[in-house]
Order: sequence, then C-alpha cells, then structure tokens
Amino acid sequence: MAARAAVVCSARSLRRRFARPTKSGWAWTNPSTRSTSSTSATSRLETLARPLGVLAAVKRNTWVDQLAMGGAILGMGIPNFWLALILVYFLSLRLGLLPSAGCCDPPQLIMPALVLAAEGTAVTMRMTRSSMLEHLRDDFVRALRAKGLPEWQVIIRHVLRNALIPVISLTGLRLGWLVGYALIVETIFRWPGVGYLLVDSIIRRDYPVAQFFSLLLILFVLLANWFADIAYGLANPRIRVA
Repeated sequence: MAARAAVVCSARSLRRRFARPTKSGWAWTNPSTRSTSSTSATSRLETLARPLGVLAAVKRNTWVDQLAMGGAILGMGIPNFWLALILVYFLSLRLGLLPSAGCCDPPQLIMPALVLAAEGTAVTMRMTRSSMLEHLRDDFVRALRAKGLPEWQVIIRHVLRNALIPVISLTGLRLGWLVGYALIVETIFRWPGVGYLLVDSIIRRDYPVAQFFSLLLILFVLLANWFADIAYGLANPRIRVA
C-alpha cells in the first residue's frame, strides 16, 4: 500500500510539473536521456574505445601507442563538468559552432555526448590495451602463430575474446557512473532528461518525483550489471553464469 501511494503521489507531482498527463511528462523526458546515454555509450564502447585499445596494444611503443595513451590520460584527467564548461566557452561563446543549451536537435546533442564519452573512452581504451598486452604473451598465442594462422585472426578471434572479460566488467560499472555524470551534464547543458528532472525535483523539494526516478536509475544500473554478467559467457565460452 505504501509503495502504491508513493507511485500515485509521484504521478500527481509529475502531472503538476508538466501541466499535462503523467504519461506525456514521461515521454517528454525519456527520449532525451535515452538519446544522450545511447550516443555516449555507442561512441565510447564500440566506435572508439576498444578499437583504439587494440591498436595501441598491437602497435606498442610506437607513436600510435603514445598518441592513444596521451589522449587517454588527457580524457581521464579533465573532470566532466570542467570539460563541459570548456566546450561551451570555445565552441558556443567564442566560435559559435554549436548551441550551448537546449534539446531535440542533433547539434545540441554533440557536446553532451562528447562530455559523457570522454572519460569512459579513456578508461575503456586503457583497460583494453592492458588486457590485450597481457594475453599477447600467453602460450596459446605463440602456438597459433606457429601454426601459420594470420595475425588478424590471432588478434581478433582469439586474443580479443579473452581480453574482453575485464572490459565487460568495466562496462557494467561505467554504465552506473554514466547515470551520475548525466545529472551534471544535463544540468549544465539544460538538457531536459531524467537527470535534469531529478536535480530539479530535489531543488524544488518534490520528493515523490525524486524518489521515483532514483529508484528507476538504480534499477537501470542493476540490470546493466546483470547483462554484463551474461555477456561474460558470450565473450568466453569457458565462463557460464549459473
């Protein structure tokens, strides 16, 4: 009964906030956060982090490795909120290339996605490189090369699959951190997502809405880590989730 009362109270609060039905209020926030999070996760995990980590490991101690690791150190060293302010100052105020705030248009999504992806790309790339270097020294790699297997098959089909285990663990944790970063980024860029709504609800002392979306974000983090556990078995058949 208490949980049902909390949901009803949250629904009434959302209806007052948006001056429209609760379902419409949810539709107003959900696409924004989904777009920000999915764009950041895609650029961080698929497009940049893992291929750059593999390339840095294969080209170890070359200028490619040094350039990738230098970018990773820079991405890990700059706080997200500071990077957001720097991008707003240079790309919006000084150069006028991108809008500094707002939502729903692709140009307005570029800076929030870059800020959310910066640190995650750096951390995942370093983890991929370290794991690849560790497995490149294994005995089975020398055996595969001795059999005459092409180098790209050794790297992609065998070494990378074993190296992905710690990267998957990091991915599950990073999705949880991404939720926290989204609160800051959406507030700075005035992006009307769930994070911005949560911060605004806390400032207005609208506790039912804050509790509802806090529980929703917690559920999202738990599900992300559960899917990461399942991905272990897909990446390495020797691991099975009971």
